[in-house]
Amino acid sequence: MSTLTLKFVLLFLPAIFLMNGAATKQKSDVPPDQVNRVFDEIEAAILAGDVKKLSPYFGRQMNLNLHAGMSGYFSSNQSYYILQNYFSSKKILSFRFTSRKPDDASPFATGGGTARTKGINEILQFYVSLVEVDSRWVISQFNVY
Repeated sequence: MSTLTLKFVLLFLPAIFLMNGAATKQKSDVPPDQVNRVFDEIEAAILAGDVKKLSPYFGRQMNLNLHAGMSGYFSSNQSYYILQNYFSSKKILSFRFTSRKPDDASPFATGGGTARTKGINEILQFYVSLVEVDSRWVISQFNVY
């Protein structure tokens, strides 16, 4: 191996490994316990059907998809009233996150439960993803199926 080739390998090989590691980063540097506490509080708010407890986790904008047909990006204020209307139309009987990925670069949780609407029970599935904004975790996506 020539001296020039050896210098090239020694100079650029570490940079290639560093770039590859940064490009494939899939885990967050935030402790999963911190994210799990946020999911615990969101889970309790959903179970209670309490938008007031959920609203501290609203960012400036949220992707909101409700199986009732409401779908899109909404401001935190719009999201509050849309979810308040949604939860006032049904009584959440049970709910629990059954799957969580708190150490993912974009943490998310999914879970299911039952709700009663006008005397009829229905099964619901929730998907909630978070994003870190200004050192706090906010909901980036809130889906109900």
